[in-house]
Amino acid sequence: MGDTLHRLCRDLTTGITGGMQRLDVSAEPGLMVSSQTAVALSMIATELVINALKYAYAPGEPGRVEVSAKTRPSGGVELRVCDFGRGLPADWATRSQGGGLGMRVIRTMLERIGAELGVADAPGSGACFTVSA
Repeated sequence: MGDTLHRLCRDLTTGITGGMQRLDVSAEPGLMVSSQTAVALSMIATELVINALKYAYAPGEPGRVEVSAKTRPSGGVELRVCDFGRGLPADWATRSQGGGLGMRVIRTMLERIGAELGVADAPGSGACFTVSA
């Protein structure tokens, strides 16, 4: 899973950030998941990273996004995507229920692997999305 996340984030950095944002990736060495879980987590990570790069920082403002994956103490895997930008808009919870295509993809992938999404937000300090699978 770690190699997959590193490649995915390298491709996103090349294709999206244009050098303005920094994407830091860390993954527990040897982290293994089923192919179904790996595909779902890759799609979820892609959507969360793209959203962080698009919305966390003002246009032209440099910023950082952290992506990490590790084994959960209770078993399974934890994927986190955190930014240090503006935080979520006040109406995010309401908007995310309907959501655009990205949030629908995330919800579908979460259901497919029986995972949960947690969101921590600190306006002005960023947002952190945690997937527990």
